[in-house]
Amino acid sequence: MVADELDVAFDKFEMVMGDTGTTPDQWLTGANLTIFQGGAELRRAAASARSALVARGAARLRVAPEDVNVSDGVIQVKNEPTRKVAYGDLLGAEGFQIKVDPKVTLKKHTDYRVVGKSIPRNVIRTFTCRYNGETVFSARLSSGIAANPYLRFFVTARESGQLTFEWQDDGGVRGGETVAVTVV
Repeated sequence: MVADELDVAFDKFEMVMGDTGTTPDQWLTGANLTIFQGGAELRRAAASARSALVARGAARLRVAPEDVNVSDGVIQVKNEPTRKVAYGDLLGAEGFQIKVDPKVTLKKHTDYRVVGKSIPRNVIRTFTCRYNGETVFSARLSSGIAANPYLRFFVTARESGQLTFEWQDDGGVRGGETVAVTVV
């Protein structure tokens, strides 16, 4: 919904969940109940942000907001598509704050490009921790896992060495980190 309202590709978003200090407090989460409760709020927030960005972009391009199009986070003049500015260029490092307009115009469902489409998930599938080359923890995560799982385990270090963390996601991309542990 947010990707569609903002005209930004879905894979450009990072979803922050469960932090009521920085996200709407949706009371509880539960499949479509979460969409029912928080979806309209998110749509209005995204549409308000889009409206503010279009106004800012049109002003920078010295045209009226109705004289621009937005596609994939880029605002361009309708009859001069080479004149354009990206959302990121309008925000800079400081970003911006807006008030959500409860009467902002929302997109029609017929204009959606993301909502209703299947988006393949890409989460960590395997995770292994080794201490000095010996596996001390390993997990194979299945379909019920959260996108950003919290894994907790304990290791007793009897000698100095290295903890190596390795993981692989659904797309086959591998990652890893190594940290030194000093026993005194």
